[in-house]
Amino acid sequence: MKKSESSYADDIRVLCSDGFTGTADRMTATAALGSVEKVISAEVYLKDAAISLAQEEKLSSLLDEMHDVADALGLCQDPGASGSSRPSSAGLDEMRPALPNWWFALSEMLQVCEREIEFVASIGRGQRRDEPVRQLCNTVVRVLRKHYQEMLGEAEDWMDMTDA
Repeated sequence: MKKSESSYADDIRVLCSDGFTGTADRMTATAALGSVEKVISAEVYLKDAAISLAQEEKLSSLLDEMHDVADALGLCQDPGASGSSRPSSAGLDEMRPALPNWWFALSEMLQVCEREIEFVASIGRGQRRDEPVRQLCNTVVRVLRKHYQEMLGEAEDWMDMTDA
């Protein structure tokens, strides 16, 4: 059964309210938030490059979900924390062409997703199985994989159209 769009964020909110007490847990959540922010940046760029209304609508829905997840992760941070502790995507933004190309933006989004899935998964593997912070990492990995699979399907559809 597929998770509803808001349930990832709901799961994160529950984990943050029930089990996040230590600084290490909050730092892990902040690192996961950094990964989500990078994927959001890549998805915004991809949405700007959309070549159909259907693509734009799909990306709007995915972005809504990612923003909900980011907001939920924000609840896990220390009250005085601001943003993530990881480097921003500013350098990436500077390298992007002003007018995005759909295929380039899609490839970039898939690469960013792959990298961030591996990053968050590696953080989660370092936690004890019964810890809420590991569950949080697993939840973030699931939502990132969902977005990766959605856009991989778009890539396959696009390649099928160009082969016809």
